[in-house]
Amino acid sequence: MLLRENYFYQHIHKIVKVRVDSNKWNHYFHKTLIVPERTTEAELKNILERSLGPIKIASILEEKVLCLVNPKEKVVRNTGSIIDNVWQDGIEFNVAVYYSRKKTAYFSVVGDWKTTESEIKKLMSFLCLDAYEFHVDEIGDCWVKRE
Repeated sequence: MLLRENYFYQHIHKIVKVRVDSNKWNHYFHKTLIVPERTTEAELKNILERSLGPIKIASILEEKVLCLVNPKEKVVRNTGSIIDNVWQDGIEFNVAVYYSRKKTAYFSVVGDWKTTESEIKKLMSFLCLDAYEFHVDEIGDCWVKRE
């Protein structure tokens, strides 16, 4: 599998799927978060408490992600919400890359709310040089940690 390394991504991220228990709302919720790879669980809890109030992280699942969102982008809409100052909206995609010799690779890719499946396919065809087919599925929304 030929893959262009370190394309134009200066920021290495990981995708974190958390189940958060909140006393404030008296229930739990699941959220997909994109944070810098070096973020520890304690730092993640601190970030979430800063934006959501007192919480308990009930479960956590981490994996690598290809993040197309610029985490240094300025806040476009200023609603006065702490959440908007800490997190940026994103969309998670699951990408299957098919190679000759019956090999398949899977990637998690995160884009902003304007990212299309055709843009993801075009990027993956640039990154994965010897692939012959790409299948892109939109998984759902997520939050990308602002820097």
